[in-house]
Amino acid sequence: MQWDATNARPSDDFLKFTTWPVESHWTNFLAKNDSLQPQATQAWINYLDKVQATPGLYLARNTEQLHSQWLYKKYASINRLEEGKYLIDNTNMPDIVYENKLLGNLVFIVNTGQGEKISHASLDGSPLLLRYKSHGKSFLYLPPLGKKQYILEIKTGPGLPEVYIDYIGTYNIYNTKLSPDNLEFDIKMYGSQKIDIHCPLPDTVISNNPFLEITDYYYNVNDGILTITLSGRDMQGESGRVIVGRF
Repeated sequence: MQWDATNARPSDDFLKFTTWPVESHWTNFLAKNDSLQPQATQAWINYLDKVQATPGLYLARNTEQLHSQWLYKKYASINRLEEGKYLIDNTNMPDIVYENKLLGNLVFIVNTGQGEKISHASLDGSPLLLRYKSHGKSFLYLPPLGKKQYILEIKTGPGLPEVYIDYIGTYNIYNTKLSPDNLEFDIKMYGSQKIDIHCPLPDTVISNNPFLEITDYYYNVNDGILTITLSGRDMQGESGRVIVGRF
C-alpha cells in the first residue's frame, strides 16, 4: 500500500503479515473528492471491524496502547498454570521502557462462549475492573506491569461483578482501586468522552485535576450504570484520578 494512495487499505489476510505494526498514512483514509468520502470512511470501518473479529487479534484504542501491546508481546510471557490461572512473567522488560514511561495497559483476550461473561478477574488478588466485549471475545485490561511476575486469575459464567468499567472509548485507564465505599481510577483522557461504570448509585463523582473536568454525569437506575463525561485540556492526553464515592 503506497503512503500517498487515497482510499487504500492493506491486505485483509492479517495472519500473513510479515511486519508488525502495519502503518497507514492520513491520505489512505481520504477519498479523491468529498462526495466519495462517506464510502471511503465506511470501507475503513468495515476493515477495522474485521481486524477486531479475527481470532487472536485486537484493535488498539490508541497509539500508546498499540505500542504497549507490542512491548508486552516481545518481552513478556504468559503461561497457563491451570484452568483460569496464568503466570505473567514481565521480568525481561527493558529498563529503558520504564525510564521513558513507555508502558501502558496489557490487553488480555478471553474467548467467552455464548452467554458467557468474565464473572471474576484479578491480578495478584486485586480485582480487574476494566473490560470490553466484542465479536464473541472478552477483553481484560491489566494495569501497566512492573518488572516482575504476576498471577492472573479469571472465571467465566453467566453473571458479572457488581462494579466494573465498560471500556467504550479511546482513553486509557490505568490503575483501579475498589473499596466498599469508593471506586478510584487513574485515567488519561483525549478530548471529551463518556465513561460507563456499572456500580451502585454514588453520592459523589470527583476529579483531582481541574483540567480533567467532569462536564456531566448521570445514573441510570434501571441499568445500574453511571455515565461520566470527562473533558481534558491537553491534546496529548489529560491525566488525573477520578473518585466515585459512597455507593
